[in-house]
Amino acid sequence: MRTLRKAFSVSVLLFAFATSPALAQSSMGSAIEVSAEQADLADDAEATALAQQIIDIGMPEETREDVFFKAMDDLMVQMRVAIEPKLPKDDPEVIKILDTWLLEFLDDSKSRLRSHIPALIDGMVQGYVNLYSNEELRDILAFVKTPSGQKFFQTSSEIIGQPEFAAANQVYMAEAMEALEPAQEELVKRLTDYFEQEEAALDGANAS
Repeated sequence: MRTLRKAFSVSVLLFAFATSPALAQSSMGSAIEVSAEQADLADDAEATALAQQIIDIGMPEETREDVFFKAMDDLMVQMRVAIEPKLPKDDPEVIKILDTWLLEFLDDSKSRLRSHIPALIDGMVQGYVNLYSNEELRDILAFVKTPSGQKFFQTSSEIIGQPEFAAANQVYMAEAMEALEPAQEELVKRLTDYFEQEEAALDGANAS
């Protein structure tokens, strides 16, 4: 049972990572400090129009789901490989149940994400407005109008599934797996210590 509980806890933690919609566009921008001047562009109609054109061309509406879902699928495969050493080799039925559950959860996560894609796209448009000047947005739009630019945007999330990236990410996930159990034990210890202290303090107050 301990092995099974571990497998499920690991699956949930890594799957939360794998299904994060932000990952689907992780290679299309970086977190930078937004200057006051750039922030003012949030109300700039031209900037919003430019950003909307970039998204519409770079991520056509008919392929947006595929962009997000492909990243989820690739990370799901890598996560499943990472948890393999923790699964009970002598009980294939447990593995079958786990795999079925993961696939069902993935499908449910995609259904949930589907309804949020319009809001995510709107957020991306506003993010572009905040991050880039009008001149930069015009440059990006010019690039995305080229065949190379369209391919870059439409395949940016596919880097996750490329063999070289996947291999590197697999090593990271394996290390994360090894660190997970002691981290969980440390969390349980801290919570246990806290509740014991709270109980002792309460008993002391009642005794007085």
